Amino acid sequence: MLVGRKLFSRQGFSATSTRQIAAEAGCNLALINHYFGSKEGLLVAVLESEMRGEGPRLAAALQGSGTAAEQLADFIDQAVDHFAEDAEFLRIAHREVIQHGSHLLPKLIPPIEQVIGVLAERFRNAREGTPEAELDPRMSALLLVGAMQFYFIAYPLTSKLVGAESPALRTELKCQITALFARESPQERRRSARRGSRKEAP
Repeated sequence: MLVGRKLFSRQGFSATSTRQIAAEAGCNLALINHYFGSKEGLLVAVLESEMRGEGPRLAAALQGSGTAAEQLADFIDQAVDHFAEDAEFLRIAHREVIQHGSHLLPKLIPPIEQVIGVLAERFRNAREGTPEAELDPRMSALLLVGAMQFYFIAYPLTSKLVGAESPALRTELKCQITALFARESPQERRRSARRGSRKEAP
C-alpha cells in the first residue's frame, strides 16, 4: 500500500499501473488483486486508511475546550502540521477531487462534508455579533481548507515564491492563516507556537 501511495502521488492514478506497483514493491501482481481487487481498490484503501487515522484527530481539535475562535486556531495549527508532514496524501486526494469523472468522489465527499460542516458551525459561533456574521460560514470553511493546503499542493511554485518548507515558515503560515480566519493576532499565535516548542523539547 505504501508503494501505491507513493506512485499515485507522483504520477497520478491513471498513469500508474498495477504492474508498476508490483514491480516496485517486489511482490506478485496477483497479490494486489487478491487483497484490493483492483488498482482502484488499492487507491480506496490508501484514502480510507488516511481518513481513519488522521480525520478523527483533526476533528478532535474542533471539539476541544475554549471559544469557537480558539478551536479554529487549534485546528489550523494541527491541520497545517498534518499537511506539511503528509503532503503525499494531499496530492493523491487532490488529483481525485479535481477530476469530474472520478469514481472516488462519492467516497471522498462524506468525510470532507463532515469537516466542512463542523468548521462552518465554529465560524458561525465565532462571528456572532460581529460584522463578519453576514459572511457565509460554509464558504469560509472551504476557503480555510484551501488556504491551509495550497502551499503544500503547489510546493514547486510556492517554495520559489515564499521559501522552502521549514519550522519557521510553517509557523508563519499558521500565523497568517489564523489571523485571517480565527481573528487571533500574529503576535499571539507566535507566542503560542514558542510555548508549544518549549513543551516538546526534551
